[in-house]
Order: sequence, then C-alpha cells, then structure tokens
Amino acid sequence: PWDAAFSPDGRVLAVSDFTANAAAIIDTATGTVAAGVPLAAGGAGLAWSADGKKLYAVEHAAGSVAEIEAGTWRVARRFKAGFNPLGIAVAGTSLLVTDDARDMLLVIDAGSGEMRGTADVLEEPFGVAATADGKLAVVTNMLPRTPSTDPAASCAVSIVELAEGLRRTD
Repeated sequence: PWDAAFSPDGRVLAVSDFTANAAAIIDTATGTVAAGVPLAAGGAGLAWSADGKKLYAVEHAAGSVAEIEAGTWRVARRFKAGFNPLGIAVAGTSLLVTDDARDMLLVIDAGSGEMRGTADVLEEPFGVAATADGKLAVVTNMLPRTPSTDPAASCAVSIVELAEGLRRTD
C-alpha cells in the first residue's frame, strides 16, 4: 500500500496500491474489500472530496489523477497532473498535487480539471496537506538539499499560500 484515506463519514477506507495499479475500497464496518478500482499506473496519493462523493487517486506513472465516484467505484474522468504526481489534498474546489519530477505543487480545478497554477517547492515533493480554510498548503519532500543528518534540513517543508498568484512563504 502507498496511501490510505478514510471517507469523511469514516465508513470507507481507500487504500492505493502502487505496484498493482489499483485502489482497494474497504468497508470499515466489516473490514472487507468492497471493491477494487483499476488505476492507469502506479496508484499513489488519495484524497476525498469534502462531501465524500468523490475519491481522487494519483496515477503516478500516468501523470494523472483519477476521479472515482463513491458508491459505483468507477473512474468518472482523469485530469492531467504533471509528470510524476505523488501526493494529493483537497482545498475547497481545488486539488493540490505534488509533482516530484518538476519540484512543484500543482493546483487543479476539481470541477473542470484545468490547471489553476503552480508553485515551486523543495526538492522532490512527496506529500501535501491543506488547512481547513483552504488558504495554506504544506508540502513535504523526500530529499533535503543538505545532509539529512541535519535536523533542520530533514524537517524542511514548503508552505504555500493558495490565494491568487500562489506564493511560497517558507
């Protein structure tokens, strides 16, 4: 498993499998796999829409994000998401996706699938989280630019203001 994400109501746990190119949908009441969702290539990060009606799954090797309909567990559409997307978070009506090939945070409109903007972040961004109000994103990275034995370097993150004209503030 690469990532796991509970639905907002906690009834479903989605688990991505990078090597199997799939997401497993687990019923938390029974602990059983309720469905399997085939992904294009390299299932990575997962995030739910706030209403729990959509699950977004990063397809790393395909450079895309799959929008999966909750309940039917079918891929409704795919969004282009850079070259090597890994992490994903939902911030209001935006999908925040890390692209480790280009050291960027991508902001994608969840309604249209269009790119809203990008922000340069630290080397090889991996994970992303957004504040509840959708104003800030924190991006983690896999490789610090200095020795990883330096605590300041190994704990470095990028902080991005998500207002118009994305601005990195770290």
